[in-house]
Amino acid sequence: MLTQHGLEFLAGENTEATIIDSLTLDHYHSICWQFSEPRSMSSSAPVTVNIGSAIVWAAVKAFDAIVDIAHLQSLDPEFYDWSIVGHWVMENGWRRVDSSDAVNTTISIGFWWSMNKDSWLSQANHIFSKLQLASNFQDYVVLTDIYFILTISATEADTPAGFLFLCPPSHFRTGKFSFKRPECPAYWSLDPSGANRLTMKDAVTLGFPSFNLTTHIMGSSWDASVYAGLRQFHQAKGFDPDSQDLARYLGHKLYQLSDLNPSPFAHIDNEDSGITRDDPPTTSAQQGTDELPVSSTLRFIMIVQLSLILFQTLCGVFKLYQNYDGIRTN
Repeated sequence: MLTQHGLEFLAGENTEATIIDSLTLDHYHSICWQFSEPRSMSSSAPVTVNIGSAIVWAAVKAFDAIVDIAHLQSLDPEFYDWSIVGHWVMENGWRRVDSSDAVNTTISIGFWWSMNKDSWLSQANHIFSKLQLASNFQDYVVLTDIYFILTISATEADTPAGFLFLCPPSHFRTGKFSFKRPECPAYWSLDPSGANRLTMKDAVTLGFPSFNLTTHIMGSSWDASVYAGLRQFHQAKGFDPDSQDLARYLGHKLYQLSDLNPSPFAHIDNEDSGITRDDPPTTSAQQGTDELPVSSTLRFIMIVQLSLILFQTLCGVFKLYQNYDGIRTN
C-alpha cells in the first residue's frame, strides 16, 4: 500500500487511523524499543539484583538498595563463564588460574535476560496504573544484565608461583533469577587443589596482587511520551491499557507487583480474562465507541517510521532499476 500511494499516503484524511491500521502490535513495539534509554551503573557494594524486574532507578544512585516495583514470576537467565583463557574447572566447580596469567587483568562473569520487546511494553501501563504512578516514568528501569567484574592489580615484583581460584557461577545466584556477589568470589592459594586458602592479607604479604569485585547492572527505560503512545495505540487496537489483556493475548509472561514492605502501592487484582492470541478482542470501532485521539508524539513516531519504510522501499526499487538498466545497456 505504501509503494502504491507514496508520500500521499501520509497526507490523506484520517491519517492517524490509517497509520494505526497499518501497524501491527509487534511493529509498533519495535518502534518504541528504538526510543529506549540504556541505563548502567557499577558499585562494589553487595546488592541483590533480580534480572527482568522493574526497579526505581532513582533509588539506585547510591547503590545501597534496589527497589523492585514488579517482576516476572518465571525467568531463565543466560550466563557466560569467567572471561579468562586457560582456566581449569575443578571437581568442586571452582575455576583455577595460574598466578602468572591472572596478574594485571580484568575478568568478568555475566548473567542476562534476552528481553522480549513486547513483554514489558505490553503491560507497563498496567503496572503504573496499579501503583498509581503518573510521572517520572524515565526513573523506572527494566533490568536485563548483571556483570561481576574482578580487577586484579599489577605487582612491582615478580608474582610468586601460585593459583587464583574463582567461584562457580552458581555462587552468584541467590534465587532462580536473583543474583548477588558471594562472600568469597575468589582467593589465592599456593596449593593447586585450592584446599589451603590464603587470606588477602597473607596473599599480599607473599607478593600476590590484591583484587576487587565490582557489580555492574544494565537495563532500559522509556520516557512519558513513549508510554503515552503505547497507551493510545493499545487502546486504539481494542485493548485496555490498564489491564494485562494484551500481554495474555501475545502469550507473554505476566509481571507481578513486588512485595514492598511497607507498601505505599495497591495490589494487583487476580484478573484473568482468558484472552489468547487466537481470540483477539473487539476493537473500539466494533464496540461502537468514538475513534480515540492520537497524541502528537505517537503520530510523529509512526509517521517517521512509515516514512523510513517508504524510503527504504523506494531505494530498493531504484537499486533494482539501476541494475536492470545496467544489464540492458550492456
